[in-house]
Amino acid sequence: MKSAGTTAYQYEIRVQKERQDSGDLFGKWWESENLDLQNSDVERITPQTAASIILEYEWLGTMPPFIVECFGLYFPSKSLGRVLGGAIVFSQRMEQNLIDAGTLKSIIPDDALYLSRGACAYWTPKNSASNMISRAAKQMGDCTILAYSDPSAGEVGSIYQALNWHYLGQTEDHSDPSGFQIDGKFHSTRSLRMYSQKRVEEAFPKSVVVPSERKHRYVGVYGKPAFRRQMNNYLSQHSKPYVNR
Repeated sequence: MKSAGTTAYQYEIRVQKERQDSGDLFGKWWESENLDLQNSDVERITPQTAASIILEYEWLGTMPPFIVECFGLYFPSKSLGRVLGGAIVFSQRMEQNLIDAGTLKSIIPDDALYLSRGACAYWTPKNSASNMISRAAKQMGDCTILAYSDPSAGEVGSIYQALNWHYLGQTEDHSDPSGFQIDGKFHSTRSLRMYSQKRVEEAFPKSVVVPSERKHRYVGVYGKPAFRRQMNNYLSQHSKPYVNR
């Protein structure tokens, strides 16, 4: 079984942010707060609010196109009021994938949501990410959610495994790059879909091509018991053993 690296990028950025902020005006303010997930709220937020977390902590460092829903994880704070500790973004899938070789049809429903971005601040308690995803998904009724974990970011999908999502293997090999690093920011080929690789390289001579890697695919099911039972029974036929770090 393939193993990934020892740490994920988002863990490293959390450690880095904590070191930076420990010497600011407020110091380690979170240490005097009761930051308990039982006291937190998960609610719909605007893409602009979600961006305040995503752009700072998320591996890709960008907001996705075709956003459907955004949710935020809020904690009460005696010193700072109400504080946003995490955000997740759901968007539409722009391509048909997860094709069943036998039927040549998609394994997941066409209306499945894509969990395209998600991150938590360094001061949030353990399990904040999985807690936020679960609580947000339960607010959307019957739904199937697709998410990817990127080995190039040191990810194996630990959060989705903790949520007991179905692991459906890795994406297919692609010769096209996954995106470009331009002025320190990653831009995916999907966000630049109107431009060829040659045109991007001509416009940004210092851009760095980011090669495509096979990502891990996970699917979660939420909603009424009958819907969950039907979808989970179906997806279990395609599920594979989880990947270890």
